[in-house]
Amino acid sequence: MRSRSPCAAVRSGPVRCCQRTAAVVVAADVPVAPLVEVSTSRPYHIVIFGASGFTGQFVVEEVARTTAEGPKGNLTWAVAGRSRQKLEKVLDQAAAALGKPELRSGVDIIVADVGEPDSLATMCRQPVIVLNCVGPYRFYGEPVVKACVENGAHCIDISGEPQAASSTILNIAGEQSLGPHHTDSTIRT
Repeated sequence: MRSRSPCAAVRSGPVRCCQRTAAVVVAADVPVAPLVEVSTSRPYHIVIFGASGFTGQFVVEEVARTTAEGPKGNLTWAVAGRSRQKLEKVLDQAAAALGKPELRSGVDIIVADVGEPDSLATMCRQPVIVLNCVGPYRFYGEPVVKACVENGAHCIDISGEPQAASSTILNIAGEQSLGPHHTDSTIRT
């Protein structure tokens, strides 16, 4: 496994296709078409995709709890999913649970759907990192990773499905006609 950080990889050329925390999958370097520079020109540091799902709600609350602890407390983030109404409810619940009424007005909502590639692309152009909480990944993970790779965003998800992660890496690499390059891939559980 290479020790280079994803941010350094983006600046120097190739990006890591996928990086995971639960079932850790760090893909081999995957060169992609012109990269979008990861910079302060993106409106959000993080977008939580699938924020109204079971796990996404916990992620929203944890991000809301820790945002003030970031560098100078200026982490910008948004929630994303298929239903604006459900996302508003998640923000309201997190605001009430944390005693942060400003949360509802301080966090933006992005409507995006795995089944609508244009909405995914629009979502993935906005943050530096997409925290993907949409599952099961064997059905819904690949379009999100592909949109992130194509739009210069990092993708981190909570997948406990290493087979789906491996399949996603192989499929995206194949679409980019990179041939077999996966000898550097590592899967750890």
